[in-house]
Amino acid sequence: MSIVVCRACGQSKRNRARGLCNPCWKNGDIRDEYPSLSPFGNRGSGLFNYHSPPVVPTSALPGTEAKILVMQQRASMRQPLFDDRDAVPSL
Repeated sequence: MSIVVCRACGQSKRNRARGLCNPCWKNGDIRDEYPSLSPFGNRGSGLFNYHSPPVVPTSALPGTEAKILVMQQRASMRQPLFDDRDAVPSL
């Protein structure tokens, strides 16, 4: 059985997120140098990248092909799918 070592110091057994040992993980400067190893990023960030460009409101109405294309584009850029400023059908 092999022991997995810390990605930063290469000495201690890693036992924290990002493949770091406890002392390296507690050092914020070191921790910031090593991104998450999870395919889902940090917990709480969900499906969206909060550093993505801001959502541009659309005039496409819900249910239309245009709106679906806008939503696909937003999803590919990891943006929220809906925006309060998007067009709504008039009553």
